[in-house]
Amino acid sequence: MNLIERIKRDRQEGTRGQWIKVDASEDGWSLNTDTDNSQIAIGTDLAGPIAIFAVPDAFTMDVELDANVNRALSVDSYETALLAAERMAEAADWFAKNFAGPRGAELVETIDAFRETLK
Repeated sequence: MNLIERIKRDRQEGTRGQWIKVDASEDGWSLNTDTDNSQIAIGTDLAGPIAIFAVPDAFTMDVELDANVNRALSVDSYETALLAAERMAEAADWFAKNFAGPRGAELVETIDAFRETLK
């Protein structure tokens, strides 16, 4: 199964709704560690909390925690962009094989290289 197929499967089977930062404590979630940790919960507008991101030091790692959470919250946008790129690749592939003339082979080669990165 390639990356595109996994994304489609996971989007179908995963928690529905827009991923956002949530207050997990309202739903009884907590994360207990031996140190003063810093944590942020993410979830969806439909399902509430689904995960907690944490770092072991509440005083020196907040920038890292924020960056990790922001990356996780961006996954939906990344997936949407990649799926759109695959649709464009399909259209360009068809065009290259049917109408592009001598440069069509170059376009097909470029599309094949893009798809190779998705394995």
